Amino acid sequence: MTNYDPRLKPIVGAMNGDTLDEYGPYLTDDTLNTTYALDRAVAKGMESDVNVSFPRKAICIYAEEYNETPESTYTPAWNVGTYALGKNPHKRIRIKAYDDFIDAATPIPNIGVDPSEWTDIDNVSFNLLSWYYLDNDAGVDVGMPSPGDIVMIDFYDRENLRGGRLLSIREKVGVLPQSQGLASSRSAFLAGIRTISSFASLDPGQPTATPPFTPVDDLCQGPVVTKWDGEQVETVVIDGCPVAKEYAGYYLTMKDAAYRDGITLKLNSALRTDEDIRIPDECGNGTKAGQIRLYNELGPKIAAPPFGPGAHKSGFAFDVSTGMPHTAAPNPPVHRIYQWLIENAHKYGFIRTVRSERWHWEYRPGSSQFDKVAKDHPTWDSYFV
Repeated sequence: MTNYDPRLKPIVGAMNGDTLDEYGPYLTDDTLNTTYALDRAVAKGMESDVNVSFPRKAICIYAEEYNETPESTYTPAWNVGTYALGKNPHKRIRIKAYDDFIDAATPIPNIGVDPSEWTDIDNVSFNLLSWYYLDNDAGVDVGMPSPGDIVMIDFYDRENLRGGRLLSIREKVGVLPQSQGLASSRSAFLAGIRTISSFASLDPGQPTATPPFTPVDDLCQGPVVTKWDGEQVETVVIDGCPVAKEYAGYYLTMKDAAYRDGITLKLNSALRTDEDIRIPDECGNGTKAGQIRLYNELGPKIAAPPFGPGAHKSGFAFDVSTGMPHTAAPNPPVHRIYQWLIENAHKYGFIRTVRSERWHWEYRPGSSQFDKVAKDHPTWDSYFV
């Protein structure tokens, strides 16, 4: 006899033995959809007597180490103090977890794939789940949970479900099996969510403008390079990076506008060729890695393959420091540099085009702000949603 895996087709409250009274909003696989859940929540305020126990079992969806103090007023003073002083000997871990009662109206994100491959519904679901922080004041290092593991969670404020705590790993299980059972709740949720404008990914955003071209003759003149298609391109050097002259002036216009607003944009990469590009001594005396080296060092998940077209190899892609982490997971609040780009880059013809890379901006005048990265994608870090 095969043991039932509660992750396959979550029954509301099954993992923790939660029970509802007969007058409560009883949710089943058939009634678990956005319209029903919202109607019942509004009508009764979810006030029915519910036997909910703590601590609770939940399914780990995502886990990471973090460097900041947890953004929760419910974290113990000891914990905050040791984080601030850098004396905490234990790992600083936070997770997103799915509770089959608390999160019953939310479908489980597909943890069988990398977050960069999530669908829009996966990303929305992820944003709706709570963060849980490792309870370091217990003096226990539980290790790093993996997606699919059963974990024990709690809240500092149980009544309002605030101040999420990760207590331990209950069972190392691994990746959630994919099943038709999950598809039904996903489909129902997606059907309802399309009617809610705040979750919609259909908003194209503001149209991009064609900004004035700032003269670049006073900049340090870089080498003439050969693009992937054989075209010879003149370059200038900005922040130690070779930039195609035909696009450099547009980037400078945006850079100057940011500076007037108290924001300094730092360029990390722009025009690339397959081979490394040598920067002249008078421009900084350095070498910028070519696509061959980047591909060999970083691998295909991060770097595009050499010997072919690409936005960087065409010259209109710009990698800009944003102050945000290099992760596809949401990480609010946004840094002030990233916030400025979010609010203003499209006014100067630049949009994001790679969903997993907050730093990658391309000059695409005439396009729309969210043409390539939807408004509700997690790497906008809940700024719009």
